[in-house]
Amino acid sequence: MATALAIALWLVSLLPFVLVQHQLATALVQAVLMVGLVVIAWRKQRPERWELLAFSLAWAILYAVWLVSGQRLGLMCAQLVSAGMSIYVLFFARGARSPGRGKRQVPMIVAGVVIELCALLLMVPFFDADAFTSMIRNDEGADTAVAHEVQADGVDVTYDVSYGQDFPSSYLDVYHVADGAPTVVYVHGGDYCFGDKQFEKPAVLGAYGGTGSRDGYFAYLEAYLAAGYNVVSINYALTPEYRYPTPLIQLSEAMTYLGKNAQSLGLDMDDVTLIGSVTGANIVGAYALAQSDVSYALWLGLPNDFANGKIRAVVLNSGVLDNGGLSNTHNWVMDYIGDACVRSYFNTATMNGAEGLNQSNIITQTRTSFPPTYLSDGSVKSFADQAELFSRRLDALGVTNELHIYEGQGNGFMFSGSDAAAQDIVSQIAFVDQFAK
Repeated sequence: MATALAIALWLVSLLPFVLVQHQLATALVQAVLMVGLVVIAWRKQRPERWELLAFSLAWAILYAVWLVSGQRLGLMCAQLVSAGMSIYVLFFARGARSPGRGKRQVPMIVAGVVIELCALLLMVPFFDADAFTSMIRNDEGADTAVAHEVQADGVDVTYDVSYGQDFPSSYLDVYHVADGAPTVVYVHGGDYCFGDKQFEKPAVLGAYGGTGSRDGYFAYLEAYLAAGYNVVSINYALTPEYRYPTPLIQLSEAMTYLGKNAQSLGLDMDDVTLIGSVTGANIVGAYALAQSDVSYALWLGLPNDFANGKIRAVVLNSGVLDNGGLSNTHNWVMDYIGDACVRSYFNTATMNGAEGLNQSNIITQTRTSFPPTYLSDGSVKSFADQAELFSRRLDALGVTNELHIYEGQGNGFMFSGSDAAAQDIVSQIAFVDQFAK
């Protein structure tokens, strides 16, 4: 029984680094397992009972330090104590040293080494978010000289137009249908550490199950082109090299560039719809708020040059409207990655009280002058709770909005080619048409 509890404790010691939204739950499981080991040792009057009690108390104190102070070193040390208690029971306590157990312990030792290696790997994003985001970030679509083509459907495309000199990845693509048509400006997502404006690229599409140029991102924006909108898709610098609010500043620079060069690009920048997906929705939401509320623009230090109704509508796809919830999708892989990326983006060890977190919270900062808004998300593994909360906030402020939550769909489903995606794009365009044409 003690052996089984010790193995379970060893495995559970890894979970706080993976299930970042359930650390209290894993702590409760650990506490139960530790108490079980202590009780067994005490009932059998084993000499190691005092050592096990000491392990348990040390773990509890270190975990309390982590909870109170938010110092990640406290959690790391607590989990090392937990793993140490397991190792002690399995290999060094009197029962573990009994004759004949040596050969039987070899597989356990091998498994233990594997577990500890996994623990070290899992700790990388927990303690060094920048190192992790550097590993997973992509620099697809490396910006090159301006390129131009006319697609088979007659859309005139200009790639890699430079809109600024202050930051890397300050490039945009223009998909031109007709002079004077309303303009869609699209901002991609990617947890602030990956993603690209070249949405038709297979490597980008693969993240959403796309297989070709008519799938995924391109199929989504192609629907806007077919509906008579000119489309601009922008790139921005990624974390860890460039943090909040750099992408927001770059969106502002891109909009200023488009406004000054609207005639030569054939764009109507007095009739703009902003679209953002996932973390791109946060960037779009903050910019739209800055253009609709001068006090927020001053707080961010952004120009207020697209005020007076030039932004006709906003579309937020699977939007991260509160960055504090980026690691709360109820999917441990997405939460694991999101936790590291958002901490890197805000350059903080813990999101509690992180500088910029309140400022970037679109839900709480939005004012009555916010543009009409379309909110779309899936019901699983995404941010539907944030969309619902924002919709209620907009209702209270008297801001026109539509909320669409699709049952059984996940994060970014609108790029999946599913029936729900097809239904949603029709609803989106119908909403935008009310204000942009």
